[in-house]
Amino acid sequence: METTTELNEIRNRTNRRIFDFENKIKNLKKAIADDDDQKECLSCRFVTGVRMGLAKISSTNCKLCQKEVLSGSTDLNHLCDNCATKNGLCVRCGCNKNEVKDSIQKILK
Repeated sequence: METTTELNEIRNRTNRRIFDFENKIKNLKKAIADDDDQKECLSCRFVTGVRMGLAKISSTNCKLCQKEVLSGSTDLNHLCDNCATKNGLCVRCGCNKNEVKDSIQKILK
């Protein structure tokens, strides 16, 4: 049988999860309303989460122009800044940022 302390810990963890989720949704709605010029799509910024990679200078080629893309991590972007900006694509995953934004807006309505 659970003690009062254990039940309180469960309640506290549950409340923290709910609070974190509510904040994530609030920040997502704010980002949609601000229509900012971020390099990453809303999915990469709010859904995918923290990027993890080894601390190592790494490179890959942009998936559009083949220009070398450098990073201070092994978690590399798919596109160079120029191609991403010029085409309205996410530098991180390469998707169409406006399509992702529109889809998220429909889900949140």
